[in-house]
Amino acid sequence: MKKLLVGALALLALTACNKDCKDAALQQEAMQFGSNIPALNLRMANNAFEANDAIGISMTGDATATNVEYKTTAGGATATFAPAATGLTFAEGQTVNFVSYYPYSANATTDLAIDLTNAQTDVLYSNNLTGIKTAKAANGANHVLQFTHKLALVSFTMTGLPAGTTIASAQLEGIVTTSSMKIADGTLTNGTTTATQKLQLKNGAFAPTIVIPATNANAKLVIKLSDGKSYSYTFANLALQSGKNHKFNVTLASGAITVDQVNGQISNWDVVDGGNVTVVPDNTGGVTPPPTPQPTTGELLFPGADFEDFAAFKGTLNSRFGLQAYATEAAGAGRNGSTALHIKNTPSGNDYIFTAENKAGKDFSGKTKISFYIKGTAAGKSLSCNVYTDGRNYKAFNVGDVNNADVNVSVAANNQYAGSITANDWVKVTLDITGLTLSTSGNLFSLKVGKEVAWDLYIDDITIE
Repeated sequence: MKKLLVGALALLALTACNKDCKDAALQQEAMQFGSNIPALNLRMANNAFEANDAIGISMTGDATATNVEYKTTAGGATATFAPAATGLTFAEGQTVNFVSYYPYSANATTDLAIDLTNAQTDVLYSNNLTGIKTAKAANGANHVLQFTHKLALVSFTMTGLPAGTTIASAQLEGIVTTSSMKIADGTLTNGTTTATQKLQLKNGAFAPTIVIPATNANAKLVIKLSDGKSYSYTFANLALQSGKNHKFNVTLASGAITVDQVNGQISNWDVVDGGNVTVVPDNTGGVTPPPTPQPTTGELLFPGADFEDFAAFKGTLNSRFGLQAYATEAAGAGRNGSTALHIKNTPSGNDYIFTAENKAGKDFSGKTKISFYIKGTAAGKSLSCNVYTDGRNYKAFNVGDVNNADVNVSVAANNQYAGSITANDWVKVTLDITGLTLSTSGNLFSLKVGKEVAWDLYIDDITIE
């Protein structure tokens, strides 16, 4: 398997020591690693190991060994890994731990160098086997190395191409393309410079591309079609997460490319939903821009504002207010099956659900809208939001009545909770922040609920544009 790989590698039985063995040392000439790879919907090569695929295994504890190479003896979904040279050994009665990674590198005694600038590599890591004392598990089964994806994945699909037209090239410019992984614990340390990485194509269409997990400011997506026309979009913040599959649907219509980031589940890559972006024609490709600006959609207002990375969301919160105990992570309940914030309680006061800070010091100059989505009910009260202008002072926005239709909200004199919410499906709430200067430090955005009514409401995708 030269490219993408998921599944588990089984640590086969260590040959038991017979009574004549000196020091009860396990004789491991027969020690091998097997593979059990489930079928993939998404892969670069196939869903099986190929001949001579290699992994590196290190052992710690009462016995140690560093970066021992094991290779497949033949390809196939149930391929067997055998030592490339001397195999691992430990004495009966000793306790050891195993870590493993793919692909093997002879230089990876402490760190594995990763460079995706000109090549695709799916880096896998396993550290689940700890405290191992016996050749087999208690139930007699083989010990299993469970691997996780350390890098990120981007997947694009494209519709609306003119007849006979294909994608000639596509790339992400200004992104991190190098990193290194610490073998001991799987920690990634990214390079400090950015470069251009080509997106994978197959038969004139997009194929999945592995990328370095990183937050890339001002990364640029450039797509060139076979008719010579070029299109581009600059991301304010392209956040790529380890083990996540970032899916984009690309549609060409009316002289522009629209890109929607969507949810879905593909194999055991997780999927993140980061809102929508629009790709417009690139003048350098000889295409005349449309006469009117194309509609744009927002970026996340703060890290975790789509609630996919709940730890990141909580990390932005004001320590004074924190997060209400009745506001919880709701996996699978968000838009398109994503994660949402669930508010379920009958509060005795007009509570702050949370207050997010601008800890990154972002400048929101020129932004005119903050939007978020709601679904659910609050009978007899509504939401109020604070948008902070200097970390302390704020403008209030009162959502008011919501009855299964999108709402637009202007600045109010103060916080009010009059209204009622009925949203049987996702409803978009848009705050008009035209002319406001948002805080570049301290408090940025608060969400509040009215008191003494039953709330059962989901919040998702808080963005700014």
